[in-house]
Amino acid sequence: MKKNAGMVEPDLDPMTRLVRIGGDEVLDRGDIEVLETPDGYRLRTGVFLPRRKAIGTFLLLHGYTEFIEKYAEVIDELLKRKYAVVTFDWRGQGLSDRTLDPASDRHQRGFVEDFSHYADDADLVYHVRMKDLPQPHYILGHSMGGHMALRILEERPYRFEKAVLSAPMVGFVVNIPLPGVVRMAHAMVLVGRGDEYAPHSTDFDPDNPINMVTSDEERWQRSLAYWIAEPRLVTHGVTWRWLYEAGRSMRRIARRDRLARLITPTLLASAGVDLIVSSEAQVELANRSYPITLSRFPTAMHEILMETDEILFDFWQRFDGFLAKPV
Repeated sequence: MKKNAGMVEPDLDPMTRLVRIGGDEVLDRGDIEVLETPDGYRLRTGVFLPRRKAIGTFLLLHGYTEFIEKYAEVIDELLKRKYAVVTFDWRGQGLSDRTLDPASDRHQRGFVEDFSHYADDADLVYHVRMKDLPQPHYILGHSMGGHMALRILEERPYRFEKAVLSAPMVGFVVNIPLPGVVRMAHAMVLVGRGDEYAPHSTDFDPDNPINMVTSDEERWQRSLAYWIAEPRLVTHGVTWRWLYEAGRSMRRIARRDRLARLITPTLLASAGVDLIVSSEAQVELANRSYPITLSRFPTAMHEILMETDEILFDFWQRFDGFLAKPV
């Protein structure tokens, strides 16, 4: 049922809480509100303010399967630098509304009808929760969030002062070229199998979790602990429809006419041991777009922001240097 976009009464909605597992005290500083999209999806959003006057505001966009709590450490690092942080769970992820029936056995499946819906959700969050927060405004996105940041930067070229992308999803690590992936996924959508899992995608198995994203075991276990503490946070494998829409959107943002719209100074952090998205595609994209500065992390796996202390120290040093440069 469609409703007017805007805020949902917090006292009536359990989505206004954050899951706690200990060691994530920064989450206590979050102002959690639920927004409703024009097409009737509820999004869990959070605003975090530094203790001193903010010197700017970051829109933090998560990757596929992720959620606000997982980014507690990242939020803390931004707050220490006196940035305000606005973030949210994408539709279909975290405690935002699921895009497939949450009461069915399909609720862990990643599904979206069009990646433009993600962009619309980010736009709603920006206008309701971020627009009036301290300038300048920045955007930080990881993986799918990095992909959506690029898409937003192309469509809203004057909204953000600078952008930081962590392992942005601009290509997959697969043996099949992207056009082939798109054609195959489209065929499955056309025969009515769009909500079925794509190959190698499954529900989450808590007895056999597979780490393909970070070399830091402690941070990996912390991410898992949130899923164990609150199973409703879990989104796992992708469906054919999600794969098709992701492929379409990746081709879209890489078009020459689209890249020409990208004018925001952008730091692209690329992981050298990425098993999820293509670092080669990131290099190619950076070479085709003058505002992008490529920054390589040779020993990092996909989740650069959840990596070892050594890698994170290096990342935040480069982050600080990039933010300090005049536009």
